[in-house]
Amino acid sequence: NIDFYIFAPESCFDSVKVNVENSESCIPISMEDFLDIKSGKNLKKTIPDKFDSFDIIMHNNPNLLVDLDGLKAKQIIWGPYGTVSEVTEKAEHVLYWRKNEKPKHSSQNIYKIQLGKPVAETYVEPEKKSDFIFQCTRHDRQTNTMEVIHQCKKNKIDFIFGGPVMEDSLGIPYPGIDRKWYPCLLNVKGGVGDNCDYVKYIGNTVSEEEKLNLCQESRLTTYLFERNPSFNLSVIESLSVGTPILAPKKLLPERTPLEIMPNDTEIIEDDQFFRSVIVEGETGFYYDGDNFLDCYEAAAEVDPEKCWEMARNFSLDKMIDSFTEAIENVMDTK
Repeated sequence: NIDFYIFAPESCFDSVKVNVENSESCIPISMEDFLDIKSGKNLKKTIPDKFDSFDIIMHNNPNLLVDLDGLKAKQIIWGPYGTVSEVTEKAEHVLYWRKNEKPKHSSQNIYKIQLGKPVAETYVEPEKKSDFIFQCTRHDRQTNTMEVIHQCKKNKIDFIFGGPVMEDSLGIPYPGIDRKWYPCLLNVKGGVGDNCDYVKYIGNTVSEEEKLNLCQESRLTTYLFERNPSFNLSVIESLSVGTPILAPKKLLPERTPLEIMPNDTEIIEDDQFFRSVIVEGETGFYYDGDNFLDCYEAAAEVDPEKCWEMARNFSLDKMIDSFTEAIENVMDTK
């Protein structure tokens, strides 16, 4: 067993329920102390008597090396995109989950982990499947929700989507709002153009229960992204409840700033996330620009248990085991 505590500004714990989700392990610190630590001030001096007994200090700021002088703890960094290359070369211990990663130098230690989500240990048959597509992500040019909306309106397929609609400098101003936004909300019921009644937006915030229920009930979930996600929890959630996914057939470039669409970024074929979860016709489908309706119709024939079996490869237990092994290996270093 490993005792684990999270230190962060108090606002980070606003959604954590008291006496639930190990809330006693969530330790609030002041924003001033948080910023001092980020700026390079010594951790022991900034927050005295809190970290003397800790063996590991771990964070995911790739360019930050916390000043641990005076403490026995070893520092682990894991980059937010799962690569070693994004982490400062001064880091001695780095966690990663992408393929083809190597240490930056001979004295750097790297440890492969796996991300995951709670997935039922035994398969549970979905209560019902309905004839609609669901997507719960943020919505912008890189998540490419407008392509799903266009195809659903064209093919008269019901589409339910939720999650935040992002600002977009090339987007459309909504009435009464002095900013531009990704234009998906102009295409929902009551919106502009034909067949808008097929498109329903359920809001910026979707509860975990509602999201999983809609994932399970839908025939297909969509991820027609324009860039390669390093990992995507929503994909695992969909598969875990027996629903196949739809993703682009084309190889996707790596992440780019939101305002710049991918163009000349490097593409690594065996590091494409969707390739790791889609067995075509069994756990999902690849969209080539012309086969949207074909994929939707074929999704009705998918065995939900095959989707669940794929999700089990990314279970919470496997994630915990990988982190535990990595931390134990760090502890064994001199």
